[in-house]
Amino acid sequence: MALRLAVLAAAFTLGIALAGPSLASHPRVGARLGVLKIPRLRVVTPVDQCGLDCFTKAWPRELTSGPGHYPATRLPWQKGLAVL
Repeated sequence: MALRLAVLAAAFTLGIALAGPSLASHPRVGARLGVLKIPRLRVVTPVDQCGLDCFTKAWPRELTSGPGHYPATRLPWQKGLAVL
């Protein structure tokens, strides 16, 4: 019984690690992730990596050049929810 629970706990932990976004895999704060292009609106703007406090500061430095990526979400090219 204890062995079964240990195997289930290990599988559950591994599943969470594989399914959830990892902050360690995100680029450093301020890194250029790419360029957002919206042709219909004639918008071309860089997208930078923000820190965890990006949306709680009055005007973070990462947002001076354009939109930023919130690090607690997937990267824009990954499957899942990405927040800019």
